[in-house]
Amino acid sequence: MKNLDIKKVRLHEIEQLQRIGRQTFIETSVFKFLLQPFPFYHKGKNLFKIALLLFIVGFLFEYFFIPYERSFTEHRFNYFIISGFHIGIATCIYLGYFFIVSHIISEDDWKLYKELLAIFFLLGLIGVGEWLIRDIIYDNSYNFSLEMFLVELVHAYLSGTIIIILTYTIIYHTQKKKNSLHADQLRLENKRVPVISTLEIRAQIPSDNFILNPSCLIMARADGNYVEFFVLDAEKVIKLVKRITLSNAYEQLKKFDFIQKTHRAYLINSNYLEEVNGNAQGYQLKLKFLDFPVPVSRNHLKDFNQAMA
Repeated sequence: MKNLDIKKVRLHEIEQLQRIGRQTFIETSVFKFLLQPFPFYHKGKNLFKIALLLFIVGFLFEYFFIPYERSFTEHRFNYFIISGFHIGIATCIYLGYFFIVSHIISEDDWKLYKELLAIFFLLGLIGVGEWLIRDIIYDNSYNFSLEMFLVELVHAYLSGTIIIILTYTIIYHTQKKKNSLHADQLRLENKRVPVISTLEIRAQIPSDNFILNPSCLIMARADGNYVEFFVLDAEKVIKLVKRITLSNAYEQLKKFDFIQKTHRAYLINSNYLEEVNGNAQGYQLKLKFLDFPVPVSRNHLKDFNQAMA
C-alpha cells in the first residue's frame, strides 16, 4: 500500500513537470495564438444574422467589384441575378454547414484554430456548390469539367476569404461596441472582503487536498488536469497548483455568492474586481493583485451581468 502511494506521488510529480513543459512551449510559440479561445457566433439567431450579413457583403463585393474575368456571352441571366445565385448558394451552404457544426461541438472549447479549420472546409464546400450550379447559370459545355471545378474552388477560397474578413470585421466591431456599452453600465463598488472560516478543498488525490479561506481566493484557472489557485497571503499572491477539475472546485465554492464562474476555465472572487472592459468575445476583467486579464465568455455574460446588477 505504501509503495502504491509513493508511485502515485511520483506520477503526480512527473505530470506536473510535463504540464509545465507543455505550458512553456505553448506560451513561447505560435500555438499560443492559435489556441486562444474564440467566440462561436454561428448558432441560434446569430447564425441567421451572420448569414444575412454575409449575403449583403458578398453580393456587394461580387456585383460591384467583379473580382474575376467574366465571359458575359455565356451568362444565361443578367449579372445581377448571377451574382445573387453565387452568393445565395454560398449563404445556404454556410447556414447548413454551421447548423450541423453548432450541434456537434462544445462552444466553450472553441478555439481560433478550430474557427480557421471550420472556415477552410466551409470554403471548400462552397467551391463544390458553385461548381454544381454552373450549368444553371452558364452556357458552357465545360461546366462539369475538372478545370471548371478547380476554377470554382480557387474562386471560393480567394473571394470567400475577402468576404469573410470583411464580415468578421463588422461582427468584431459590433460585438466590441455592444459589450463595451454593457460593461460601462456595470457598477463596481468598493467591497470589503468578508472574513470567512477556512474549508478543506478536496482534490482528485488526497495529497493535493488543501485548506483555503475563500475570502482570500482571488481567482482560479484551469490548466489541463490541474487548477491554479491564486490566493492572497499577507498582501502577496501565491499560486497553488492542484490536481482537480475546475467544475469540482466550483462545486465546493459556489455556496459563496462572491465566487463566480466567468468562463469554462476561470473562477473569480468578485470582491477583488477592479475594472470591466468589453471586447468582441465578452468582457475582460482586471482583478486586484493580478497583472493579467480574466475573460468573461459569451456563455457567462448573462449570469455575470445579473450577479453584478
